[in-house]
Amino acid sequence: MHRDARPAAWRRYLRFLGPDLEGDIDDELSFHLAERIEALRSEGRSEPAARAQALAEFGDVRDVRATLRTIDRRIEQRRSRAEWLASMVARIRHSLRVLVRQPSFTIPAVVTLSLGLAAAVAIYTLLDTIVLTPLPFPNAERLVALSSPMPKLNDTWGIARHQLFYYKQNARSIEEMGLYRASEATLTGDGTSTFAERVPIATVTSGIFDVLGIIPALGRLLTPEDNRNRDAAVVVLGHDLWMRRFGGDRMIVGRTIDLEGFPHQVVGVAPVNAQLPDRRVDLWLPDWADPAAAAQNNHVRQAVARLRPGVSAATAEADLAPLVLRMEEVFPAAYPNHWIRNSGFRTAVVPLRDDVVGATIARALWILLAGVGLVLVVALANVSNLFLVRADGRRREVLVRSALGARRGDLLVLHLTDALVVALLAATIAFALVRSALGVLAWFAPEGLPRLAEVHAGWATGLQLLALSLAIGLLLGLVTAGSARGDHAALRDASRGLTLSRRQVAVRGTLVVAQVALAVVLMAGAGLMVRSFQKLRGISPGFAPDGVATMDLALPAARFDAATRVATFYEQVSEQLRAIPGVTHVSMVEQLPLTGRSGCTGVVTNQPGAMGRAEQCVTTLQVAPGYFEALQIPVRGSAPTWDQMHQATGGAVVTRALAEVLWPGEDPIGRTIRCCSVGEGWFHVGGVVDDLYDAGLDAPKMQAVFFPLVPPPGADLQWLARGVSLVVRAPSMTPAQLFPLVQREVARLDPQVPVTNPRGLDEVVARSMARRTFTLTLLAVAATIALLLSAIGLYAVVSYVVSHRIGEIGIRMALGARSSQVARLVVQQALTLTSLGLMLGVGGALATTRVLGALLYEVQPGDPLVLSAVAVLLIAIALAASLAPTWRAAHVDPSTALRGE
Repeated sequence: MHRDARPAAWRRYLRFLGPDLEGDIDDELSFHLAERIEALRSEGRSEPAARAQALAEFGDVRDVRATLRTIDRRIEQRRSRAEWLASMVARIRHSLRVLVRQPSFTIPAVVTLSLGLAAAVAIYTLLDTIVLTPLPFPNAERLVALSSPMPKLNDTWGIARHQLFYYKQNARSIEEMGLYRASEATLTGDGTSTFAERVPIATVTSGIFDVLGIIPALGRLLTPEDNRNRDAAVVVLGHDLWMRRFGGDRMIVGRTIDLEGFPHQVVGVAPVNAQLPDRRVDLWLPDWADPAAAAQNNHVRQAVARLRPGVSAATAEADLAPLVLRMEEVFPAAYPNHWIRNSGFRTAVVPLRDDVVGATIARALWILLAGVGLVLVVALANVSNLFLVRADGRRREVLVRSALGARRGDLLVLHLTDALVVALLAATIAFALVRSALGVLAWFAPEGLPRLAEVHAGWATGLQLLALSLAIGLLLGLVTAGSARGDHAALRDASRGLTLSRRQVAVRGTLVVAQVALAVVLMAGAGLMVRSFQKLRGISPGFAPDGVATMDLALPAARFDAATRVATFYEQVSEQLRAIPGVTHVSMVEQLPLTGRSGCTGVVTNQPGAMGRAEQCVTTLQVAPGYFEALQIPVRGSAPTWDQMHQATGGAVVTRALAEVLWPGEDPIGRTIRCCSVGEGWFHVGGVVDDLYDAGLDAPKMQAVFFPLVPPPGADLQWLARGVSLVVRAPSMTPAQLFPLVQREVARLDPQVPVTNPRGLDEVVARSMARRTFTLTLLAVAATIALLLSAIGLYAVVSYVVSHRIGEIGIRMALGARSSQVARLVVQQALTLTSLGLMLGVGGALATTRVLGALLYEVQPGDPLVLSAVAVLLIAIALAASLAPTWRAAHVDPSTALRGE
């Protein structure tokens, strides 16, 4: 039991020798065995008998020893962990005390790092939520969107009803498929209230619920029978509307609500968060879709499908290609004269997430992430410089610790602890900044940015910040520890500061050059976006938006079932609103310019030849008289009047872009045009307007026809303009001031006609450029932060070099050097670093700004004006950053400097 080579027991408890578990266990067992032997001997047993009985009572000593060993090791592990934790707490408290006593280092380091972390994580959170995270639907990776590109017509349509049944029956790759059309409707009554409310609706085929995994919260959903019944007046309530308007009444199923003046029976309630891929829905209505109905070349519905397991979007598109070509044979009435081949008609299949997000948004967010990633790198370089400067200041302390016996590992832990504390402090501040930034981004983001409601800073954001900060802390600690290794000979001269090595200057200079280069890349990108924005702002939209307020007006279909009734009501509204003091013009239009919502409708002319009877798909809008006057759009010829409207003799107005296509080289006034090949009557072209835009100022000029509200006999329009935008020119009033007055006047005419969405037309113009503005602003913020950090880094390095060359400067001045010569040396160093960074940055900008090509407008990635402006700005900032160190160097007192040496 005894080990003679083992130290005495009392020595094993000296902490600096460490624990001896095996010896302790042997001593403990020996003690208890000896005690038991002694007790048995006192009872009269002999020594051998007492030892034998004691050993028998103890049992297997090896088992007892193993058990005790396990217990002791657990206790020792807990003690070690507690000691390690206590040691770490002590180190962290020491680091905090030191950092608090050094605010000139701590505040810049923490603030700089927190800005870089917050910018990077905020944009990554946007990208992750909008682009990378799967859509909130079951089997989201198998969901696809279908559309109908026609490259020969330079257009893209949706999917027709007959394609739904054709594809479901014949496509091997599609498991389920549904169609939908999203719009708005007026909820005019719910059995308890006649309050008119405009709500988002979707007319859908029943398959949409299966594709999106929607199950009813109450009642049932829409069925194929509802779709086959053209007169089905049933509706499924969205969960939000059910709670908001009906108080979550569970007896709602079976009740009737009035939609557009028509009664509809509620058959069910959708679950929480049930929505279409690209928008929320308050009411789900059945779309008429009968497989026995005749096929029509009417591709206006959006389609979502769920593919079979293991099938990709590309495979599904290839599967549909031969089916599309056979549609000319299967549906000859819908596609005569080789229409599909002549138009290049096909069915495109893309992952639903890509369709919802869009390539432009995804590209912009990736570019922004790259930009803020560069900001984080610049911030890291800046903080690294601060740590290196601090390490130089602590070099004597580190050498003293080393001389007194501190191991290299202890010194490494010292530097790592300081760096990790700074990084974690920065991460804490960054988390608060990210939460605030995401709120600002949600407010500032362009209208229609998908999935914005899902963006938030949660536990995942906190983990990202923690991981980043730990990695950065480790990197900073290792860099600092590496730079702090010094020569003990530096302690020999207690009267002199540590000298500045060429390697130290080179390291700091390299970091500054890198910061400047990255700042150039960001500034070049932001500058290109600014140039694009300036060029867009220089384009005339074709109308005068200042002083014009717009609001949405919707007429219930049940009571406004004829063009004459619609026109009469609009005329009454115009008369009432023109009577408001300050209002000069009033009109209505189906869709405002620059909203990108105008559809494509076929029109024909009576022009002889190939262009005559060939249907052209163009934008068609119905407008009330006074529209062109309200927007101050010059009309060559004549615009429709109310008298012409009542006489059904109103002429159409076309844009110059369309006139050049339909009547090239000819005067379009007096020509005739007809919508949709319906009827035998014609509209005469009474006027031509100059360039207007629909999708945006950077989009092609709009080819459009403005039809009057009431058509001539035999020239019926495809639909009635019951939903319009009011256009009210009132230069002395804001939209907010005008809105209640308009609501009051419309309510006097019909209280069940809602007026919603007040805004200025200048706001509409701004929204058309909102996505560019959003990207530009964020890039500009990133570039500004990088520029400021680069300036701070340059200032810090130049100041650092000057402070360590005071003795040299004193000697130079004592030998006759003038202040201007000393100043020139300092400025020369600042400009050298800036020039190196500028050269590298320009090369990087030429290579990287090409990714901005799709976001630019009439500006090339290597625009010399932008690069020249960036160079001038950086040189100016470099000079400004070197002013204080230059002044200090130029005013060194030689005698004081030499005494310090």
